[in-house]
Amino acid sequence: MADITSQAVKLRRNEIYRIVYEEVDESDVSLYTFPSSQSSGRDYEEYRFPRAGTPNAKSKLKLVQFRLSENLRITDICIKELQCPLTFAFPWLEYIVRIGWTPDSKYIWVQLLDRPQQRLELVLLPLDNFCEIYSSSSSSPNCGTTASSTTTAAAASGANSSSAAAGTLYGSSPGQQH
Repeated sequence: MADITSQAVKLRRNEIYRIVYEEVDESDVSLYTFPSSQSSGRDYEEYRFPRAGTPNAKSKLKLVQFRLSENLRITDICIKELQCPLTFAFPWLEYIVRIGWTPDSKYIWVQLLDRPQQRLELVLLPLDNFCEIYSSSSSSPNCGTTASSTTTAAAASGANSSSAAAGTLYGSSPGQQH
């Protein structure tokens, strides 16, 4: 057990940690009521289900970044979202299949899928495509993107990287020319 603990990710003070996540809005998706499978009474469960031809859930990619204080409290929280929705560059987009970080942690890769599930694209997103929508610190506007070292996390993994990557395009997919 001691070996597992010593192998854990080392958290460093004054570094910026980042987590990319998908925010899903199902408010336009139809709501259906079904008898509960867990009870024998009159209990019902509600589920949202997008039937063919009806609106689907809408997704946004967001990024939260923060620092850790000396006593490992989360500070300087900053939430960012893409400057333009992914559907601006990819109007056929319906699903975000998966997301992750490039090995150098300078870009986020996103796998996109259309509703008929016929078109699958892999897209690179530079970190500077995200703009601030919330900051817990008064020293915002960029939420600390000028730090000399940063740490980027997706799910439970982390990797060191340098400051935000340059570039303003969403990236390109196979067969797409600049």
